[in-house]
Amino acid sequence: MWALKFKAREPGNLFEERTKKFKVTLYFYSQNYYEEKGKLHFIASGILGGEEKDKKIFLKDLRKDKKVTFLESHKDFLICIYAESIKGKRAAVQVAYNPRLIFLKPAIIDKEI
Repeated sequence: MWALKFKAREPGNLFEERTKKFKVTLYFYSQNYYEEKGKLHFIASGILGGEEKDKKIFLKDLRKDKKVTFLESHKDFLICIYAESIKGKRAAVQVAYNPRLIFLKPAIIDKEI
């Protein structure tokens, strides 16, 4: 078995700019996705790290985003469904969500990125 570790930036990522802006860290698992009405809907979960006040304003700001269709949080844990345009993303999504891949650790979306 092989293990791959890499760093990446994704311009326009729903979480990346917010973690930096509100000085929090998100330990993130993208669970699954589905296509509906010409959009990709991503199901994700994660654990927030940082100061309590920063985590609260991060979640408050995230709830305002029009891409977010569902957001539930309890203490530091969150579950989110968000939608993005399918245009130009289908192939990349199919690679990233390959059922043969095993994600051993969460993606870390950090304020330091």
